[in-house]
Amino acid sequence: MNYDLQEFIRDRDRALRSLSKKQILAYMKKYGLKWQPGNDIVFWAAIHKARLSINTFTDEEKAFSVRWLIEHGFAPSGLSMEEIVEIHKRRMNHAL
Repeated sequence: MNYDLQEFIRDRDRALRSLSKKQILAYMKKYGLKWQPGNDIVFWAAIHKARLSINTFTDEEKAFSVRWLIEHGFAPSGLSMEEIVEIHKRRMNHAL
């Protein structure tokens, strides 16, 4: 199957930003992605790790995913500790 790369990326980002399992699964089905996680926690860990690897996601979006991963006992791979600290610092500065 041939897909328009820009549309694929736009759909991916929209689905991952939504944090809606229904929308994410619809995206996966549309593009023939046949990944079946063992359970919900594995599904959401994979989604949050994917969000960390996307350059166009904001620091706030990445911070949300880092926080989710840590709170659920996962390492936020894809970012160095320095990047995690920097995202947190910038997020805290915006909150002031």
